[in-house]
Amino acid sequence: MRVITESLTRSFRLMLNITGVLVFLYIIFGIIGLEVLGETLRHRCVGPDGGNGTAEVAFVAPEPLPFCNSEGDAKGGLVCSDVDASLTCATVENPGGEGVWNFDNIFSAILTVVQISSLEGWSNVANWVADGEYPLARFFPIVIIVICNFLVLSLVTSVLLREFSHAWEELILDQTADHVSAALAAKEQV
Repeated sequence: MRVITESLTRSFRLMLNITGVLVFLYIIFGIIGLEVLGETLRHRCVGPDGGNGTAEVAFVAPEPLPFCNSEGDAKGGLVCSDVDASLTCATVENPGGEGVWNFDNIFSAILTVVQISSLEGWSNVANWVADGEYPLARFFPIVIIVICNFLVLSLVTSVLLREFSHAWEELILDQTADHVSAALAAKEQV
């Protein structure tokens, strides 16, 4: 038990360093998501405003609402005019579906990256990103998982094993020194 507690207390400083690296990675991936994906998860097919000044989100066949391609070319996503000629792709303020998981601002982007790296609901975000405008963006969540999850998990494991082996070696050296000094004391008494 002493070996385990010593190894955990010794590894605390290194664990703080790993936590700092993880936060740095969250911020970097949040900035990348913000710059590359931006408002992609808020693009929806909208119909004509009907004279009231606000466009209504069109409910297209597959639910939840699919993401559309704002540029109308073959980049990816749904082309609204293919569904109905009166529909256009626009950025919607509260599209529903994804809730707070988006890349609209840096805080939402970092929160989305944390969700992806925790593996909790990451497949939803991966599907939303894959349905968006950029087909290569479907690999973004996978890169986050590989780097932020598996790499950091390997770092934590290696730090714990290193400190455990050092604590174990010190315990064995202490026990050996105690046995040698006890043997020498017994020999001197004889």
